[in-house]
Amino acid sequence: MVVDYAGGVASAITYQGVEQRITNVTPNDSFIQALFLDNLGVAATPADLAFFENTLNTCPNGQQVVAFCIESSPAARQRLATQWFVQFLGVMPTADQVAPIADQLATQAIEVVLANFLASAAYFQKAGGTDSAFVIQLYKDLLASQPESCKFQAQVALLALVGRPEFVFQLLTSPEYRTLTVTGLYTKPLAPDAFPGRSE
Repeated sequence: MVVDYAGGVASAITYQGVEQRITNVTPNDSFIQALFLDNLGVAATPADLAFFENTLNTCPNGQQVVAFCIESSPAARQRLATQWFVQFLGVMPTADQVAPIADQLATQAIEVVLANFLASAAYFQKAGGTDSAFVIQLYKDLLASQPESCKFQAQVALLALVGRPEFVFQLLTSPEYRTLTVTGLYTKPLAPDAFPGRSE
């Protein structure tokens, strides 16, 4: 940096930034908190962080082990089933409505369970009660788009051929849906209170 003093000779001063951002939130903390918030809707407690950090540090494939433990927990399955009722049917379910779906999630792939859920008579009627309306609503809910006009009738014909569960399953396993799902994971921010008492 050059400083020109009034009435004096310009001087060259070496300037070095010394400000440094300090945080005591570790990458493991962030990983665990993201799993808790996404799957349980609550922040991990200090005891949770300590337990799962130990798992991450001591177990082979620690990230996969921790993710499986949290994502497959009964609370996570119940929360996911509840979210489906709210998101796709617009209702807050009872515990009796949530229980069978949460049980299915314990033994079946999530795509299979969600396909059966969206193939239900309740969702079909909410979508409009016709095959055409069903296809349009599925594209809106799962792909955030409208089916291409040139392919729409083919999609309706495919629905009639394979049935609602298989049709939904094909959408859920399509590259378009998986791309949207992965993009959503990377762009979803953590809640501001995910790390109470820790500086960032």
